[in-house]
Amino acid sequence: MSQKPLPSNAVLPSAIGLIWEATTALSTRVSSIPAVAAVSTLQIRCDANWITAVKSVYAVDSWCSRLLDSLWDPIAQAAVGDESSGVLSLGALTRGWLDNRTRKGVSMRLGLLYVGDRLVIPRVGSLREDVFKLAHDTLGHWGSEKSYGAIRASYYWPNMRKELEQTYVPACEQCQRNKSSTTHPTGPLHPLPIPDARGDSVAMDFVGPLPEDDGFNWILTITDRLGSDMRIIPCRTDISAKELATLFFREWYCENGLPLEIISNRDKLFVSQFWKYLHRLTGVKLKLSTAFHPETDGASERTNRTIIQALRYHVERNQKGWARALPLVRFNHMNTVNASTGFTPFQLHCGHQPRVIPPLVHAPAPPVPGTDANHTTALLKRLDADVMEAQDNLLLAKSNQAYHADKHRGKEHVY
Repeated sequence: MSQKPLPSNAVLPSAIGLIWEATTALSTRVSSIPAVAAVSTLQIRCDANWITAVKSVYAVDSWCSRLLDSLWDPIAQAAVGDESSGVLSLGALTRGWLDNRTRKGVSMRLGLLYVGDRLVIPRVGSLREDVFKLAHDTLGHWGSEKSYGAIRASYYWPNMRKELEQTYVPACEQCQRNKSSTTHPTGPLHPLPIPDARGDSVAMDFVGPLPEDDGFNWILTITDRLGSDMRIIPCRTDISAKELATLFFREWYCENGLPLEIISNRDKLFVSQFWKYLHRLTGVKLKLSTAFHPETDGASERTNRTIIQALRYHVERNQKGWARALPLVRFNHMNTVNASTGFTPFQLHCGHQPRVIPPLVHAPAPPVPGTDANHTTALLKRLDADVMEAQDNLLLAKSNQAYHADKHRGKEHVY
């Protein structure tokens, strides 16, 4: 669409009302008074070059050629007379013999093909893309349904809606930048593998920033992916990679030893050169989650959610007190049964449940069967059996989660 430029003596649209009042007043006076201004009209018309391009390529498109052949039937040839002998439909089109011709819903008007009242656009050059630009880009980048609704009454070609939905709108660059995805996630869920032993795989993440309390405004969480331990460490947002390594050494390594792998997001501390070189020397494998995909580090994300929920019951009105409540939050978390493993972290970590409520009646302790060595061996065997059962339960839970998640996910694209 194009606009005809206004002449140099045109009047701005905002002054049209004033000129109308002035001309109305002048019409009541003597007609000998010369006119002081003239109002120019704004004309909106189709682009003549684009219309000419549509007309000139009908013969190139095979589907449009068949429509022209259907119009140039024996009835149309008989109406022309002997001059139609040996003339093909393209020749009849150039001579104007097909104008105002209608047959089975297909008509020719002023050299343009119509199906009903819809203009036929051939598949040549960028003509069809121009129509899509008019419907999608110019009208505000709406979805395929609204874009198709804007052109379906005026234009037509085979598979027009399918091309708009599957080709043009998904490839729109501005829509990819500015719109969030409303489709199902692509591909099935791929859970992380189950660790072979306690402390082998660790997930790390940060919670915050939080209100300042006792000099801290951040929380570092370290979670064993098998569910045997969890550490909640207060820190600051301006912590360096060396200070993070010190915290990890003091809070985790001295308690559980060195893990085989650490799963984390792409925080600046986890991608720093010091952090990479440190774990290259220690032999720990760093596994970073995909950008903007926190589901990869699901263990840390679930721990963070639990911590935030628990801290709300301990924080004061002035947003203080959360730092000193972290040990109690960790104890409560370690003493609750994990829905995936079926055990509490204390049971997998220590082999027994801590005494939370003192006994109301002091009963004599039951005799320990066998010697102390036999009792220790039985305790270790029971702990190993609990760990293996937790692995089986965790594998079953991941399989169930993947099964139900795949119901709401799309097909995987194989490249």
